[in-house]
Amino acid sequence: ERFRISELIICDKDKNKILNGNYELHFPVSVVDNNKFISFCNGQPKNYALPLLEYYLKNVVLINSVDFSRAEEFVLKKFMFIDENSQRDLEIFEPLLDIKKEFTLLSIMDNTVTPMGGRLLRNYLAFPLLNINEINERLDAVGALINKSYLLETMKKTLKKISDLERILTNLESYSPYPRNLVGLSNSLKQVREINALIKEIPDISRDFLLPDLSHVISMIENAIIDEPPTNIRDGGVIKDGYSRELDELREILKGGAKFIIEYEKREREKTGITSLKVRFNKVFGYYIEVTKANLSNIPDYYHRKQTLVNAERFITDELKALEEKVLTASEKSKQLEILLFSELIKEILKYKEEIKKISEIIAKLDVLVNFANNAIRYNYVRPNLVNNGQFKVLEGRHPFVERSIDNFVPNDTVIDKESNIMLITGPNMAGKSTYMRQVALITIMAQIGSYVPAKYAQLPIIEQIFTRIGTSDFLAAGKSTFMVEMLETSRILKESNERSLVILDEVGRGTSTYDGMAIAWAVLEYLALHDKKPYVLFSTHYHELTELSLTFKNIKNYNVLVREWKGDIVFLHKLQEGVANRSYGIHVAKLAGLPESVILRAKEILEQLENELIKGTNRKRIMKEEKVQLSLFSSLEKRVFDEVKDLNLNKVTPLEAFDFLRKLKEIIGD
Repeated sequence: ERFRISELIICDKDKNKILNGNYELHFPVSVVDNNKFISFCNGQPKNYALPLLEYYLKNVVLINSVDFSRAEEFVLKKFMFIDENSQRDLEIFEPLLDIKKEFTLLSIMDNTVTPMGGRLLRNYLAFPLLNINEINERLDAVGALINKSYLLETMKKTLKKISDLERILTNLESYSPYPRNLVGLSNSLKQVREINALIKEIPDISRDFLLPDLSHVISMIENAIIDEPPTNIRDGGVIKDGYSRELDELREILKGGAKFIIEYEKREREKTGITSLKVRFNKVFGYYIEVTKANLSNIPDYYHRKQTLVNAERFITDELKALEEKVLTASEKSKQLEILLFSELIKEILKYKEEIKKISEIIAKLDVLVNFANNAIRYNYVRPNLVNNGQFKVLEGRHPFVERSIDNFVPNDTVIDKESNIMLITGPNMAGKSTYMRQVALITIMAQIGSYVPAKYAQLPIIEQIFTRIGTSDFLAAGKSTFMVEMLETSRILKESNERSLVILDEVGRGTSTYDGMAIAWAVLEYLALHDKKPYVLFSTHYHELTELSLTFKNIKNYNVLVREWKGDIVFLHKLQEGVANRSYGIHVAKLAGLPESVILRAKEILEQLENELIKGTNRKRIMKEEKVQLSLFSSLEKRVFDEVKDLNLNKVTPLEAFDFLRKLKEIIGD
């Protein structure tokens, strides 16, 4: 769920398991023969994934110089787990609405200026850290950059001049490297000196971010490659004049070919005295000498007849043939020699690939951290204090991208600890409950990737897993309704959450009937309250009855989002406070949505009647306007039986009265 698979590579011994199994494969599958595995110089690999991948890269993708002996194990347990549903709900990479593509955590955080930095930031968001020391190393670097904020703009402009070193290196290691990539590499390496000068002004990070000097690589490229080479080496014209004497001679032949032919023609006219002698060329015969029949008596012995025409004869000479061969093959020889020289140059440059990789990695990390520092300054972020266990405390926290889309965003506090690990939040729709809960999760993610966070103060425990159940989504094609999806996601959360989990549940149970939904929500909340591992929980609901659970479970705290009534309308204050919402304001929200006035007035009548009946404790009667006739779902006989059963109070009836009641029903029904 953490990776998007573009292609599956499997061993032929496993193909029947995969291809004939009950798997839904939405990507191509490549099968590799066991016998074609490439052996590792350091013995057998830990698993068969590496040789499969090596064979695929070297024989299908044609990348031949990847060093698999340096492969490192990637351990998922070192990183926070955010499943696909939570990534979607929190809009980390993709927006919930396509019309707001710029509103994702990635898009609002990504002001990186290098391709490597952009990819690294995405990786950071997919895999937030769990190790406090590693997180603090990033935060320390961001802090050091903020302290030298006057350098940030210069550093950003310098980083912007650096090409995609990762892809350049990959291309140079392929079978068809591009000449322009060498120029891009040279121009990028030229920025090293300026970046190092800037880094030295920030002593706190200079130890980790100083770049190796590859001036000699720059010289190699500049001596060999022209400033603006063609895309493909096979087109020629890539190597500079003066780099190779042999290549220069071939180019002189190409440039002077026409001149040689003119001079040769002039010499032959002088030797033979034939003023009409011409040296011509066609694709069939190549270069030839043409002499009219009137001058055939003057031709020398070294002319060899090639073709006879009506009024002329065509000849060749050994000298002309040699000149022809030299001119016609100079172009091809020049291109072949350039390819050879280019290949030798790349081999020399690849001797420094580890240094280039290191530069690429440092540049990517520096780009991300400069980006974090700029964001912190520009948007008034604060450094979070990370703790292994303890209180989750954020003062005046803000949603990182909602705050940029509206004026006067209202910040909110969040305080959760193990003694009160569940926040039960009530309030009407549009009050901001979902935004607030997303905000808490996003601040957590930002902190654990090493970024400052949108808040006045933040102390955060290390979170290993974030689980969210927000919004609705159907998977009807897979036979899963909205409610089924909701229950599957909730089930997973209850089974997998632990003491280091952040759980966000928004309106559990709303996908079914009121009483079923409330019963499920109640049971889920009870389960979480009794959970021995006590995850950090934010639970929003419209079922106000659930707030009574705080009387039974001391680890549940009630919160509500403030709303004020003004002249029959409501004003959403978007401010979270401790306590219970006294009303749901559903009809007011419906009015804001533009429902017809008649519908709003009728809803108010029904609500008032329901509330009065609830207060009086009477049985709820059918709610129907007197002037309207409601179609009955039953026949008159069934209706009479239904009404008799409905009015029976089972808590007060005696056995004898129950028997009499059954006899009465039988009389109504008849034989």
